[in-house]
Amino acid sequence: MPTNPQRFTPFSQQSTPETTTSFVARPQSTEAYREQIAQNAKLRELCRCVSEEMDSDRMKILLDELYLVLDERELLASLL
Repeated sequence: MPTNPQRFTPFSQQSTPETTTSFVARPQSTEAYREQIAQNAKLRELCRCVSEEMDSDRMKILLDELYLVLDERELLASLL
């Protein structure tokens, strides 16, 4: 199969600031990052509480809260 060197331009000539930045995720603001860390900490604490709970009625309440938090996170992730 013959190749034509004129057919493709080098990558350095193809990329522009607009094309390269469209593939790079924009950094989060510090406030959004801190909020995400706080939410993750709350979720870990909730998981720990569920795993250590001995009272079945209290465990049901904690599990319901955990499901709500996880559903909210799934919903937010689906909107991204």
